[in-house]
Amino acid sequence: MELKFVEPVAKNGKELALVNEEDVASEFKRWENAVVAYFLGHDSTFGPPSFNRFINNLIDSEWRKYGNVKVYSKGSGVFVLDFESAHGKELALGEGPWFYDGSKPFILKPWSRDMSLEIEELKSAPIWIRLPNLRLHLWSPEALGKIASLVGRPLFADTVTASRETLCFARVCVEVDFDKMLPDSITIEDDKGYSYDQKVEYEWQPTSRCSFCLHFGHSDSCPRRKTTFPCPFCLGQHTVLQILRLRQHSVQLLQCSVMKPRYLVQTFRPLQHLVQLLFQNLVPLCLVLLLLVLPVQRMMQATTASKFGSTLLSTTAPGATSPPEDDARTS
Repeated sequence: MELKFVEPVAKNGKELALVNEEDVASEFKRWENAVVAYFLGHDSTFGPPSFNRFINNLIDSEWRKYGNVKVYSKGSGVFVLDFESAHGKELALGEGPWFYDGSKPFILKPWSRDMSLEIEELKSAPIWIRLPNLRLHLWSPEALGKIASLVGRPLFADTVTASRETLCFARVCVEVDFDKMLPDSITIEDDKGYSYDQKVEYEWQPTSRCSFCLHFGHSDSCPRRKTTFPCPFCLGQHTVLQILRLRQHSVQLLQCSVMKPRYLVQTFRPLQHLVQLLFQNLVPLCLVLLLLVLPVQRMMQATTASKFGSTLLSTTAPGATSPPEDDARTS
C-alpha cells in the first residue's frame, strides 16, 4: 500500500487531516456488511482462544448458511464480523441475542462510522432474568411483557417458559440500560386493586462493570489497578486509582501525598511536567528561602554591629593610651 504526503489543513490555529467522503468511499463499501461483536463480562477463564472457538461454532451452526463470514479481532473481547451479504447480516442481527459461558451476553451491533469499537461505549445489553414462584395466571405473553418492562425492554421468553415445562420460575430475556438500577423486586397489581411484590433474579448483571477500566466481569480485582505512574508533583511512583476516557485522551487519577488528587494525562512529556513542578512550587520555595535567609541576615548584622561598637568604645574610653610609636618599633 503506497501512501503520499498531503499538506495538513490549518483550522483555528491547529493542523488537522481533512478527510472527505471520496477518501473513505471505498472503505464504507468494504465494511457495509460488517457487524461488531462484544463479549461482556469475560474474565481470565474465558480468553481469546475461547472467543475464537465460540465465534467459529456460531458461524458453522447458524450463519454459514447465509454465506461466508470473515472474523477480525479488535482485542479486549471485541470482534468485527464481515458478512458476505447484507441479507446474511440482517438475519444474524435478528437471531440474537446470544450468550456465552452460561448467561453472559455476546452482543452484535451493526457497524457504523460513529462506532469507536470499545466496550465502554455500550449503553445497554440483553440479559436473562428469572421470576421465581410467579403466579400461574401471569404466564401469558401479555402479562410477562408488562412485568418484564419494569426491568427493561422485554425481548422474548425461553422455550421452557413458553411451553410451561417447569413452573419454578419464568425466564425472560430483557435489554437493560447500564446506567439504570436493576430492582430486586417489582410490584404487580391487577384491575381489582390486589397487589404483591415479585422477586427478580439476574443470571448476569451489568453492575459488575469495573469503575477503573470500564470493562465488565470484575470490580475491585481489576488487573490494571496495580499500574504505577510517575507523578510530576513529587517525582515518585503512584498506583493508578482510576482511568477515565475523555475523547482522545486516556486520563489517570493518582493519589499524591504532596498534592491533592489530580487528573493526569497518561501520555505526558517529562520536561513539560518538570516545568509544571517548578512553577507550582516556585512561590512556596521562595517563601521558605526568605524565611530562612532573613533571620541569618539579621543575626549577621547584629554580630557586626556589636563588634564595631566594642571596638569604638575601647578606642574612645577615658584613660586609654596607645603605646608610643617608637616603643612599638623597638619592641
